Amino acid sequence: MKKEWNEGFPLPRGLSKKMLLRMKLTLVLLCCMFMQSFASLYAQSITLKKRNASLEEVIWELKEKTKLTFLYSDEDVSAVKGIDLDVKDLGVDALLEQCLAGTGLGYVKTND
Repeated sequence: MKKEWNEGFPLPRGLSKKMLLRMKLTLVLLCCMFMQSFASLYAQSITLKKRNASLEEVIWELKEKTKLTFLYSDEDVSAVKGIDLDVKDLGVDALLEQCLAGTGLGYVKTND
């Protein structure tokens, strides 16, 4: 009696190789969609127009548009006023650097 050799792992009854291939393809497509959604979350672009605004107003606007959380000292932020912005499709990092230029303040991003 000769034994039959299965390549790979044995498939349960009724599950064909085509069905297994479809499942693998579905898994790959789902992973690609999730990765794309995370990439778009981190690569946000902002359109903002403010005249003679304080830094606190700009931060509140960024909170509303991006759903990011900002931690800052009220004393440091309240001293920065007179910010004029007219930006279209600018990243959050570039926008914050533009707002904080010449103030002596900086920012740190964390992924927590």
